[in-house]
Amino acid sequence: MCTEQGKSGELRSCLQYLDSTWKLWSQEYIGYVAPVTEVNEMYVATLKVQEWIDSGASDWKVFLYWNGGDGREKRGVNQYGIEYNTVQYAQKALVYLSR
Repeated sequence: MCTEQGKSGELRSCLQYLDSTWKLWSQEYIGYVAPVTEVNEMYVATLKVQEWIDSGASDWKVFLYWNGGDGREKRGVNQYGIEYNTVQYAQKALVYLSR
């Protein structure tokens, strides 16, 4: 079971959704704010990623959306003092995807 807490307040879960993102996407794809379980997480993530792919997003863009929310290449420090870099994240994800 995946239960690690994210450094920026993400939920204790496999995919570390922000609470606000989980509430929004869970409502959108399940119909209510469902409990955060591995099955629910993967179900919601699969549907969200498929939506991006269906809209024509490349793998690169999907990873930018997933990591940064808006699909832009950006880096900085968030309100928790944690550095982020969506380009670096997408680069690593593409390497992982190609295995």
